[in-house]
Amino acid sequence: AILKVLTRVNRFQLRVRKHIDDNYTEFMPNHTSPDIFLEESASLNREIHDLLETVGSEGLGALDEANAKLADSGRQLREILLGLGVSEHILRIDELFQCVEEAKATKNYLVILDLVGRLRAFIYGDDSVDAQDAQVATPEVQRIFQALECYETIKVKYHVQAHLLQQSLQERFDRLVQLQCKSFPTSRCVTLQVSCDQTQLQEVVQALFQEPYNPVRLCDFLLDNCIEPLILRPVMAEYSEEVDGGSYVRLSLSYATKESSSSQLRPNYKQVLENLKLLLQTLAGINCSVSSEQHVFGIIGDHVKDKMLQLLVDECLIPAVPETMEEYQASTLCEDVTQLEQLLVDSFIINPEHDRALGQFVEQYETYYRNRLFR
Repeated sequence: AILKVLTRVNRFQLRVRKHIDDNYTEFMPNHTSPDIFLEESASLNREIHDLLETVGSEGLGALDEANAKLADSGRQLREILLGLGVSEHILRIDELFQCVEEAKATKNYLVILDLVGRLRAFIYGDDSVDAQDAQVATPEVQRIFQALECYETIKVKYHVQAHLLQQSLQERFDRLVQLQCKSFPTSRCVTLQVSCDQTQLQEVVQALFQEPYNPVRLCDFLLDNCIEPLILRPVMAEYSEEVDGGSYVRLSLSYATKESSSSQLRPNYKQVLENLKLLLQTLAGINCSVSSEQHVFGIIGDHVKDKMLQLLVDECLIPAVPETMEEYQASTLCEDVTQLEQLLVDSFIINPEHDRALGQFVEQYETYYRNRLFR
C-alpha cells in the first residue's frame, strides 16, 4: 500500500511541476485548473495520514532492524507529505491569481483587494490568512517554497497585479471625483465634481484608501487650491447638485491670485466658514470608513488639518474679533466657531482630544477682545 501511494504521489508531483513550470517558468499557454490538483492533493494527504497512523509514529522508533524498510517508508511518507504541502501552497496561489482575473472582469474592486491581500500573505508568509489557509503554509512549507525557482516569478506576478489594481482604482476614482484647476494671469478657477453614485463611489474609495495608498496628491490639491484660498482670499463659490442630470455634485471656486498693491481685502469670516462647509458637503460622498477606526476624511485631515487650523485662527478668526462694545454684543463668532469645530469632529477631520486650536480660540476669545478694545 505504501509503495502504491508513493508511486501515485510521484506521478502527481510530476504533473504539478509541469503545471507550475508552464505558468511561472516557461510561460507556456496552460488551461489546466488548479482545482483538479488541489482535490487530488487533499485525497493523497488523507491516504498518507491514514498510512502513518497504521504504521504508528511511536512504534517506528521501536522497530528492529528487520523492519527498517517499514521505518524508512514512514520517513518517506513524511517527506512526500511535505512535498505535497509545498505543491498545494503553490496551487492555492495559482488559484488566487485566477480568481483575481475573474474578479477583474466584473470590476469588483473590494474582492480584488481581498484576493491581492491573500496573495501577499501566501507569498510572503504573513499571518493575516484565515485558519484553513494557515494550515497549508507551515514554516517548513514556506521555507521550501521561497527557495524554489518559481518563487521570484510569482513575486513579480503579484507586484504586477497589485500595481494594476492600484492603477485601475486611481483611474476609476479620477472619473468619479473630478478635480480641475485652471490658472489665468491674475485669477484661478477650481472645480470639484463628485459622483452621486454612492455604491460605486464608496466601493472604489474603500478599496483605494487602503495601505499603502498615499493620498498626498489629493490632499495637496485641496489644501493649495481650495482650503488656503477659501481662508485667505475673497472667493466666489457656486454649488450645484444638478450636474449631468443629477449624476454629480459640483463646487466651483473662483478667486484672484495676484496680490494687490494695497493690503488685500480679507474675506468675511462667516463667508469663509460657509465656503468650507460647502467644500465638505461636496466631498461628503467619499467620506466612507476604510477600517474599523478610520474614515477617508480622517486620512485627508492628517495631511491638511494643522495648516488649515493655523490659517483659520491666525488669518480669519483673530482678525474677526470685535473692536467695539457694539460689535461684541452683536457678534456670534464663538457660536459659529463652535459649530464649525463640531462639524469637523463629526466629519472625522479633526480629533477633539488633540486638535484644540478652535476650542482654544473660543476659550481665549475674551482676551482677544480686550486686547483689541484697549489697544
